[in-house]
Amino acid sequence: PNIIVGGLVGACIGVYGYAALASSAVRTQASSEATARMQWLHDHFIHSLKNMKEGRYYTLVTSAFMHQSVVHLTMNMIGLWGFGRFFASGFGTPAFLVLYFGSVVAGGLTQNYVWEKRGEWNAGGLGASGGVLGVFAATACIVPRGQMGLLFIPMPMWLGAALMAGLSVGGLQGRWLPTLGHADHLGGMAFGALWWLIALRRGRYYRR
Repeated sequence: PNIIVGGLVGACIGVYGYAALASSAVRTQASSEATARMQWLHDHFIHSLKNMKEGRYYTLVTSAFMHQSVVHLTMNMIGLWGFGRFFASGFGTPAFLVLYFGSVVAGGLTQNYVWEKRGEWNAGGLGASGGVLGVFAATACIVPRGQMGLLFIPMPMWLGAALMAGLSVGGLQGRWLPTLGHADHLGGMAFGALWWLIALRRGRYYRR
């Protein structure tokens, strides 16, 4: 499990590093090659309605490997490493991968729906948050009284999940943090909870 989760973390770090170098090259060199490299990243690693309409459906998944900043990357990787190892160790790598990537896709499709309803045709998203929060939601269902830290404040996992869901619901209503993918977060958490209810709680996957 550590190898699989670590591999996902390493891939996210690698993609971020490549994107940072590409972005730096655009600023410093202003060459057509550097611009083309950055456009390639936007076409293949950004989740957007434009990319979806042009047939690049895989960006629902590849966008989970791209991050906006070091802080964005670090927060997601801490969550993925912590919750991912716990889940993969308890239920096996296949169950973890289905949960993680299922949450990524569910979050992306939920975000698509919100963008279309609001007519936000030029919006784009990136990051592993949907997948990480899906794993977190499933873990919170398994051990609701387990302890976690949200912004370094200790609390039971059920409370952390409730606060994250409430934060995203409020964000969707425009009350705070408008640049975050709140619909993506809710979609990922919903998939995680459903995966626990359907596949785990009913015994389809067993602890190893």
